[in-house]
Amino acid sequence: PTTSCACRGESSRHKGTRHRTEFPCPIGTFNNMTLRTNASAGCLPCPAGKACTVRGLGTPWLLCAAGWYCPMESSSPTPAQSKCPAGSYCPSGSTSPIACPPGKYCHDLGLAAPSGNCTAGWYCPGSSNSSRAVACPTGSYCLEGAGSPTTCPLGHKCPAPGSSGAIKCTGGEYQPAYGQTGCNSCPVGMYCDPATPAVATTCPAGKYCTAGYELSLIHISEPTRLLSISYAVFCLKKKKKNKRRQQD
Repeated sequence: PTTSCACRGESSRHKGTRHRTEFPCPIGTFNNMTLRTNASAGCLPCPAGKACTVRGLGTPWLLCAAGWYCPMESSSPTPAQSKCPAGSYCPSGSTSPIACPPGKYCHDLGLAAPSGNCTAGWYCPGSSNSSRAVACPTGSYCLEGAGSPTTCPLGHKCPAPGSSGAIKCTGGEYQPAYGQTGCNSCPVGMYCDPATPAVATTCPAGKYCTAGYELSLIHISEPTRLLSISYAVFCLKKKKKNKRRQQD
């Protein structure tokens, strides 16, 4: 007799149908409805991210395998043409490749997760397939897992490509600008404290500061007469003795 389809997983039942499972949906499709009579609308394409691997499927339940992605109407959880490409990853149930995020790299085909962090001294923009995607440029530094370079801060230097960290200016040096490859030597008449490496400070009264000095502790009465240093120290001691005699 002619009846409408009463079973899930079947396409349609039309005139001449002999039994309930005579027209199962082909692989790559499914039918989760009953009483379908239209042959063209009887079976639905398997949804993206899943695989319909058997005929007569009523509900698609099998997820796409990790390392692959499944477009609509997939008949296998590991489609031959849909292995996850390098620079991306595909967890289970993926509908399309996911680009490797900045700071990470995805080095091979068929990955379910990123391979790891970008190497220090290098940075990895999105979709990187190497841990050393781009060398950190001069004037910047890149920590492990960097997605972009970081500009060298004030008081520091980043001298070469591939710097993994900023180098602080030492005593007798300073750097008042960002993104520099070296530190400036402290000029004559100034001193450079390592606690404040971004500035050079005017030499205070009673002190003599030559070029590149961190801080000179030489006390003299006339800063331009270097030969009078020992004499000046002697005079200071003598004045202290005279003061004590006057008090007596």
